[in-house]
Amino acid sequence: LGILLIIPVCLASAQETGFKRTENLRQNNRWEGYDQQNISSKFRLIAWHGSRLKRFDAGDILKVRFYVEAEGNARIQGRKIRQGRTKYRMEVKNETWNNGWQTFEPWSVDAFLVPEKITANNLGILIRHEKNHYLPGLIFKDEIPEEIRSYKVYFHTPAYIRELSYELTEESSGDVVDRGSTEDEDAQSAFYLKLTIPEKYKAGMYTLTIVYTDSRKHQESYRFYHHPNPQ
Repeated sequence: LGILLIIPVCLASAQETGFKRTENLRQNNRWEGYDQQNISSKFRLIAWHGSRLKRFDAGDILKVRFYVEAEGNARIQGRKIRQGRTKYRMEVKNETWNNGWQTFEPWSVDAFLVPEKITANNLGILIRHEKNHYLPGLIFKDEIPEEIRSYKVYFHTPAYIRELSYELTEESSGDVVDRGSTEDEDAQSAFYLKLTIPEKYKAGMYTLTIVYTDSRKHQESYRFYHHPNPQ
C-alpha cells in the first residue's frame, strides 16, 4: 500500500487527453491524479449526490453506491467541487454495470486525497449512464443510508448569475415534485441546488430543468434516475 506509479498517457477519444493518472497498484480499480487539460469554462454540472461524508481521515476506505436501472456502461468520475489551481480527477476503470444497486469500492483516501489535502466537503462524484442520464452517487464508509429523498446537485458557473429557477419533474406522471430559485451566484464559482422528492413518488426517471440569466437567458435540462431505497 502506498506504492504509486505516475504514468503520463493519452486516453481514447471518450476521455480527455493530458490527464496524468496515478495508479494504486494494490487496488487497481481506478485512475487518480491531476488533470492537465483545461476544463471547459461553460456552465456545467460538477457532481450529483444522494449523500456524502462530512469528513474522512487517513486510513479510511470510501465506497460509492448507485442504482443502475438499465444494464450497460456508466462512467464514474470524482472531482473537486472547487478546483482552484489544481484540477483533481478520479476515474473508475470499470464502466460496465449490471442492473440494480451497485457499489464501487475500495477507494483509499491515503492514495491521493489525504496527501493532496482534498477534503470530504470538496469531493464530488458524477455518474453518467451511456443512455445520457445521471445516476446519483452515495459516498460512504460503513453504513449505507436507509433512504434517499433529497439530492445536492453542484454546478460551476463562469459568469455572474443574476437569477436562476428550477423545476423537478417526475417523467411518468408529468408532476412537478419540487421547484425553487436562487440568485447572485458569483462568476467562476460553484453552487448547489437541493432537490427533494416527496415520499409518495417512487423510483423512476426525473428531469431537472434550470432557467438562469447572466448576460442573457439560458435553459438546461438533466435527466436522472431516482431510487429511494439504497439498502
